[in-house]
Amino acid sequence: MIVQDEQDRKALRKIGQIVGQVLQTMIQAAKPGMTTLELDTLGRELLDKHKARSAPILLYNFPGATCISVAPAVAHGIPDQTVLKAGDLVNVDVSAELEGYFGDCGASFVVPGADDDLAKARAEHVGEGRVVFDQIVGSIKGDLPFFRLGQIMQQRAAAKGFTLIRNLCSHGVGRHLHEEPRLILPFPDFEDKRLLTPNLVITIEPFISKGSEEIVQSTDGWTLIPRHAEDTVQFEHSMIITAKGRELLTEP
Repeated sequence: MIVQDEQDRKALRKIGQIVGQVLQTMIQAAKPGMTTLELDTLGRELLDKHKARSAPILLYNFPGATCISVAPAVAHGIPDQTVLKAGDLVNVDVSAELEGYFGDCGASFVVPGADDDLAKARAEHVGEGRVVFDQIVGSIKGDLPFFRLGQIMQQRAAAKGFTLIRNLCSHGVGRHLHEEPRLILPFPDFEDKRLLTPNLVITIEPFISKGSEEIVQSTDGWTLIPRHAEDTVQFEHSMIITAKGRELLTEP
């Protein structure tokens, strides 16, 4: 969407802060022995407290208030009786609607309590992935060409030795969870002449992988997994494009 007035801006900030805080609270609460359903129940209760409606349920009848994916899954994981273990690589995605506006955010983390080589490697992946994400976000400003943003995403990931999942894209958000501009690609399409114009509302959500460039859908019809099950991390913010940068809506 394009922000038209201060009412739009305030409403987007309000739902953005709610989903951002719910995400952080869920990450902080995650611990070994907790099921993903228990973690989702916490998210559902927090959204209910703010009178926000889960977007996955509202729009897609998803079987959970949030998406919780345990590696090798990277997105759209269904909360269930899966028990979190120390060292698990987990992604939580929180999106919700309030008063006709949507916010969308996500992050990957490692469940605390493990000190083996795999857990250390995953923690390093999360940390370096966050650096890549922050660099990408820091490059965003008004009138940046879409193809240049895709180029920056690809270059920043490659500089750290990562690949990006090519068939998962960032997107417009605001009055709907997914709206124009659609298909903000994580690689350069030099035929894409669109620009990130000021007051445009979008998400940025690169999936930063240890080798994969493609996800496939699991047999449950929802969960997305890298084709060869490589560890992949994701971070996501909703934001308003400004003339000189961006206003992050979902950063608590």
